[in-house]
Amino acid sequence: MNIITLVGSNDFTLHQYLVDIISNFTNEYGSIAVEHIECDNTSLEHLQDSLLSPPFLSPKKMLLLREPSQNQKLASQFEQLIKQVPDTTEVVVIDPKIDKRTSLYKILKKQTGLKEFNPLLRPQLINWLVNEAKLRSTSMPLAVANHLIERVGENQNLLFNELNKLVLYNQKIDNKLIDLLIEPTPQSSIFELLDAALSGQTKRSLSLYREQRQLKVEPKQIIAMLTWQLHIIALIKAAKSSNLLSESTNLKPFVIEKSSRLARGISMAQLKATIGNLLKLDSDLKSKKIEADEALEYYLLTLNN
Repeated sequence: MNIITLVGSNDFTLHQYLVDIISNFTNEYGSIAVEHIECDNTSLEHLQDSLLSPPFLSPKKMLLLREPSQNQKLASQFEQLIKQVPDTTEVVVIDPKIDKRTSLYKILKKQTGLKEFNPLLRPQLINWLVNEAKLRSTSMPLAVANHLIERVGENQNLLFNELNKLVLYNQKIDNKLIDLLIEPTPQSSIFELLDAALSGQTKRSLSLYREQRQLKVEPKQIIAMLTWQLHIIALIKAAKSSNLLSESTNLKPFVIEKSSRLARGISMAQLKATIGNLLKLDSDLKSKKIEADEALEYYLLTLNN
């Protein structure tokens, strides 16, 4: 099959796969044989010409078509277009966020070699980090890999960059090195902040809040992230199972698993009050002249009451 489609929200693995495809092709046919087309702003006529025209100074050519789903005119004609593709043309459709309910997705799934790149589950992500460390002639124990994920989240691009930084600094990677070199992501810290506040660790919650402010995270951003975290807790408490929740909300299993501990430690009545007080705080900050940091710190200190 000379047409493949790449979809899915795992940007890192999708990009790595795409780089390999292009590299293998250009090694054989040269970079002049590769054409990039942004489908959201190209015409049907231009795409058709590119698909049907013969290769130039090469026995084969490759077309990289990005996000045809963003062009309704192209999408409606895509089935007819791909039927006309000659054997001398390799086509790679890159459409990470395509809606699976659309006819275009069904056409691509049926008539092209469709590959879906989904986010790795926590165990897969840990193993990936361990293997990446081995490729750099160093070792990373499973527990240390998990600590790095706890520190920065599950974004593979970010983990990849942070791993490279750790290896450059020291071939021995442990939790102390991670804590020394890598700042926690704001979202990861918000979880820790809420955890400390709900469990009555007042000194730690204030310390974590002030760390966020030192990182230039504005109070309104902290409120937004607290709202997001509380929303997840509410979904968990209302859900019948974590699997159904993951399927219906697209929340990552890691996020659900991590937030479930907070959900078990708070009653629904407490949760409603916590969300209501945060909503009132947000409204007051927008309508009254009050000091944001003092108001947020007071809110955090009263969460365990």
